[in-house]
Amino acid sequence: MGQADEDWRLSKFINYKQTDLGYSDRLFFHVFNENAKRVLDDATRWFKSREWYQTRGLLWRRGSLLFGPPGSGKSSLIRKIGQSLDIPVLS
Repeated sequence: MGQADEDWRLSKFINYKQTDLGYSDRLFFHVFNENAKRVLDDATRWFKSREWYQTRGLLWRRGSLLFGPPGSGKSSLIRKIGQSLDIPVLS
């Protein structure tokens, strides 16, 4: 497990379960569709390319623009990607 998966253990949930707060033990592809899997694969490829950017003197940062109607899972997808890669997500 990554650090993000362990962080919830440092807090005490009052009247909530772990799953009520968005933490899940389900695998990524059981929750999101194939398009979301492609976004995760792209982010994972970028995350592993830090050395490639540094050797070329490029900034190692990533931005994404997601669009769609409210409730379509944009924030949930980005949160899950951040948890999967154990990186902070800023919005």
